[in-house]
Amino acid sequence: MPTIYYDEVPTPLGNMQVGITEKGICMFEFPIEERIIGHKKKISETHTESTTKPNNVFGALKMQMNEYFEDGRSVFDLPIDLIGTEFQCQVWKSLLQVPFGKTISYLELAVQLGNPKSVRAVAQANGQNRLPIIVPCHRIIASNGKLTGYSGGLWRKEILLSKENGQSRLIF
Repeated sequence: MPTIYYDEVPTPLGNMQVGITEKGICMFEFPIEERIIGHKKKISETHTESTTKPNNVFGALKMQMNEYFEDGRSVFDLPIDLIGTEFQCQVWKSLLQVPFGKTISYLELAVQLGNPKSVRAVAQANGQNRLPIIVPCHRIIASNGKLTGYSGGLWRKEILLSKENGQSRLIF
């Protein structure tokens, strides 16, 4: 059975909980206990916990997160391990195509995936993203332009979008 290593990375939005497998980062979650417990439970069905720290990936993650919050890094160059259904992984891969500083609606994302009627399923998959910030689910908004549903809380979504639009409200 594959292994996973857990740790945390401090960010201005809280200490992010990290899960790293042999393939890459599979969890980068805001400090919301019920989400972390749920993700760890799901991942434990296919992985055993390891105490060996994958320094190269963990170090790169910490460095790139610091660059994102301090210097405006717009693209992450990190190995990721998407653990989910085929549809969820398809949605998450599409999220990686949404450029830094831009937003699209759930409907636009569903259209990009070739099925405009799947907007609810797309929204649910977006909400199950275990790699917020890295897989930028915060860039998806309602068709009317309003901020909706974000696992880390709408206040974090608003801060991330403002930061990416050059209107940072982060206080270091």
